[in-house]
Amino acid sequence: MSDTSKKKNKKKVIIKVLVIFLVAMGLLTFFSNTIMNMTLTQVSTQQVYGATLSSISRSSGMVHANVEQQVKAPSDLKIAGVNVYLYQEVEAGDVLAVLDVPEERTDLEEARKALEEAEKQMEYDNRKPSENSDFYDMEMAVYDARKAVDEAKKNLENAKNKDTLIAQTKSDISTLEGQITSLKKESEVLSNKQEEAEGQRSMAYENLAMYQETYDAANATLSSATAQRDQAQSALDTANANLAACISDPADPNFSQETLDACNQAVVDAQEVLNTASSEVESAQSEVDAAKKDLDSAQAAYDSADATVASYISQITDKENAVAAKETELQNKQTDLEGYEGLPTTADAERTLKDAQHTLTASEKSLNDARINAGISSDQEKDAKDEKEKELEKLRDQVKKLEEQYGVTEVVAPISGSVIAINVDRNSQCMKDDVLFVIADMNSGFYMECPVSKNEAANMYIGCEVKADYCDSAYVESMRPDPMDPMNSVILRVALEAQYIQPGASTISCTIATSNRSYENVVPKGAVQEDSEGKFIYILVTKNSPLGERYIAKKVPVKVIAEDATSCAIEGAGVSFAYCIIRTEKPIQNGEQVRLAQGEAN
Repeated sequence: MSDTSKKKNKKKVIIKVLVIFLVAMGLLTFFSNTIMNMTLTQVSTQQVYGATLSSISRSSGMVHANVEQQVKAPSDLKIAGVNVYLYQEVEAGDVLAVLDVPEERTDLEEARKALEEAEKQMEYDNRKPSENSDFYDMEMAVYDARKAVDEAKKNLENAKNKDTLIAQTKSDISTLEGQITSLKKESEVLSNKQEEAEGQRSMAYENLAMYQETYDAANATLSSATAQRDQAQSALDTANANLAACISDPADPNFSQETLDACNQAVVDAQEVLNTASSEVESAQSEVDAAKKDLDSAQAAYDSADATVASYISQITDKENAVAAKETELQNKQTDLEGYEGLPTTADAERTLKDAQHTLTASEKSLNDARINAGISSDQEKDAKDEKEKELEKLRDQVKKLEEQYGVTEVVAPISGSVIAINVDRNSQCMKDDVLFVIADMNSGFYMECPVSKNEAANMYIGCEVKADYCDSAYVESMRPDPMDPMNSVILRVALEAQYIQPGASTISCTIATSNRSYENVVPKGAVQEDSEGKFIYILVTKNSPLGERYIAKKVPVKVIAEDATSCAIEGAGVSFAYCIIRTEKPIQNGEQVRLAQGEAN
């Protein structure tokens, strides 16, 4: 076969293979897109876009008045009759119920008698003298025992050093005796010097007395001369006055030359007398000054002699005191010597110390035990007194309670309003503080409390308008966590304005429209599913293959951040602008291949 023929045959084979391959691929594609595709779950999708949500919350609650007053039982009592009916309008002070008050009050009389006896017994107990807690004798015994221990320790130490102590004490005694002898000799020398100084002081005193007399005489002379000078000065003043009164004008008819000359001569004579008296005063003053100088010198000499005597007396006193101190010290040393010489043996001293320590331990234990027992007795007495006071207070409360119980015959309305609860009827037995009636002030306004989810409450605010049945207007007055489920629920207090509602009897349904808000990712509510791991959606993932495009359902966890009646705002990885599966003809699984509904294109 030629090469050309071979090439033609080979080309035909290739063409046949290609035709067969194309036919097979066409058949497979047709089978994949028709018969196999029909077995896949059909889904509908919607691309995730942003949108605005506007939700409406619905709830309901019981109507209450803003002012509701409970009427409680003042004490344990029995109801004789109820004077009102449910929802009756009453005024403050109206009788709500009549109480059954028994005529016999034996329990009150018995309680009063028991209280009187308890108070009398308490008064007797308070008058009793307190238990003696004087530990003086025991404390003195401990004090004496400690002194005995200290003395025994000292004796033991001395007994161990007996010979040394005796020798040292004898040496101290000899030294003290020598010191005393020396001090006495020094005192005798000082006594002799004191006698000499006293003689000099006597001579100085005599000189002082002599100069004092001279000084006093000079002062007397000075005083006399001064008086004469003053008298002469007075005479001169009189003569000058007479001269001034004389007529000195010769033309005056009454002028007399003789009289004028006599006045002038009287002035001259008075001046001479004054000059003589002044000279005598100066002379007397000089004598006084000289006498004062001599007197001061004599006084200084006497003071010096007296100081010398006082010094010797002080030194002699010091010596005598020193001798007395040394003699006392000597006497003590002699006493110590006698004690040291009479010291016991070391063994006897040790035994004495042990006995003293045992006595001290026993004394301290006795004192401590006595104090503990006294404290226990005091505590027991206090506990008993406290118990009696508690019992007394209990009796007082019982008497007060019975007196209040028998003193109240009616239950009256504390405020005006509507009776919205009656918890008693005729012949009912009630305990203290039981709620008998509830009265609502119809003029105080109304409210209701209703629960909503925490997500719903996130878009609400104080003052938010509420549409409530039978009400003219309503708004959110406050919000607080629900005590039954504080993590997920909120209690709304809604203020109400209405004419025809009854607190405690009317249940009001309300609708709250929350404000609009835009979110980035919003899907239909049906697209959000939930399992044990939380909420999720399925998104459509497209994969290319030789047989065409394949669509896979991928599970994506999401968080719902808001919702309204039809849609949910979500957060999740990769959800923005993805195609979310919103409907399926049957349940699907993560990673499952699906087909699009007819007419949809991805």
